[in-house]
Amino acid sequence: MSMWMTLYFSVQNESDIDVVSGKLRKLKMELNVKDDVDGFLGVLIKKLDGDRIELTQTGLIKIILEAKGIKEANPKSTPAENEALPAYKT
Repeated sequence: MSMWMTLYFSVQNESDIDVVSGKLRKLKMELNVKDDVDGFLGVLIKKLDGDRIELTQTGLIKIILEAKGIKEANPKSTPAENEALPAYKT
C-alpha cells in the first residue's frame, strides 16, 4: 500500500528548504518540491471581472492521477452545477 502526505514549509532563506529536503531524502522519502502556493495547493486562482474569481484544480487532479497510476485513464464528463454559490451575507 502506498501512502502520501503533503507538507508545507515557508522559509525566508531558500537554502533552508534544501537542508530540510536533504534530510528527508536521507530518510528515503520521495519528495516533489513545488515553487509556489498554487503548485502546492493544486488550485489555480484566476481573477475575473468585478468581484468574481475562478478556481480550478487541474494541478491537484493531475497529482492524484499520477499517484494512483491512472494518468492515462479515459476521462468521463460529469455534469455539475455551473452557477456560482451565493455570496456570504453579514
